[in-house]
Amino acid sequence: MIASSPREDTRLLDDVEQRGTLFAGNTIVLSRLLEPEMRHVDWRIVMFLLACDVFSAVLIMLSLIRSAGVLVTPRGSREMFMRHENVPASLVFNGTDTVDQLRTFGSFQSALAAQSRDDILEAAQIELWVGIQQHRHRYRQLRSAVRFLRHAAISFVFGMIFTLAVEIVVAEQTWP
Repeated sequence: MIASSPREDTRLLDDVEQRGTLFAGNTIVLSRLLEPEMRHVDWRIVMFLLACDVFSAVLIMLSLIRSAGVLVTPRGSREMFMRHENVPASLVFNGTDTVDQLRTFGSFQSALAAQSRDDILEAAQIELWVGIQQHRHRYRQLRSAVRFLRHAAISFVFGMIFTLAVEIVVAEQTWP
C-alpha cells in the first residue's frame, strides 16, 4: 500500500535511506577483490562488479529523489493541477490561498463572515479537487520510487551473488 499520511511518507523515506546502506556492503565485498594478494582477478570482472554497484547506487538515488518529490513539489498545487482553469481562491480551506489574499486576522474574519454558503461550498469543492490531484500525484511518485528501489535491491542481490562466486573461484585458485 502506498503511504497516504506524513508519518507513513516519513517511514517510507527512512526505508529508502536504509536500503542505501546495503549498497555499502557490496562496496566492501568489491574492495576485497582489489586487495594486493588478489590483483590477478580479471579487470573485466572488477569492472562488471563496479558497474553493478554504480547501477544500484543510481537506482537508489532515483528512488530517493522520487520519494522526496512526494513531500516537496517543484510548484504550488494551484500551478500544478489547475494552471489551465480559472478557479477562484479557496479561502478557509486552502492555507496558501488564505495567506496570500488575507494578510491579517481581521481581514480573515471579515472575508469569512462575508462568504455565503455557496462560496464556502465552492471553496470546499476546489480544495477537494486539489486534494484528489495531490494524492494521485504522490501515489504515482511513490510507485515510481518503489519500482526503482525494487530494481536496486534485485541488482544488489545479483551483484552480491556474482561477487561471492568470484571470491570463491579466486580463493580456490589461490589455495595451495
